[in-house]
Amino acid sequence: MDELHDYVTKLFSQIPETIESEKYKQKITKDMEERYVSLIDIGIPEKETIKIVKGDFGNFKKDLKKGISDFTMKDEKYMERLPKIVV
Repeated sequence: MDELHDYVTKLFSQIPETIESEKYKQKITKDMEERYVSLIDIGIPEKETIKIVKGDFGNFKKDLKKGISDFTMKDEKYMERLPKIVV
C-alpha cells in the first residue's frame, strides 16, 4: 500500500498546499486504501490490485493537472465520479 501513498504524494507535490488540497488528498488516499483492501480481500494479487486502483482513480490525475482551483471537496459532481467501492 506504500506504493499508493507514494503515488498520491507525488501527484499532489505539484499542487499548492491548501486546506482544500489536503482534504482532497486525504479523501483520495482513504478511497484508494478502501478499494485496495476490498480487492485484496477477494484474492487479487497485490501488484494487480495496485494497477487496478491506480486505473480506477485515473480521472483525478487529469483533474489535478488542471489545478486544485478547478475542483474542491464541495464539488459534488466530481466526488460523484469517483469509483464506488463494491464489496
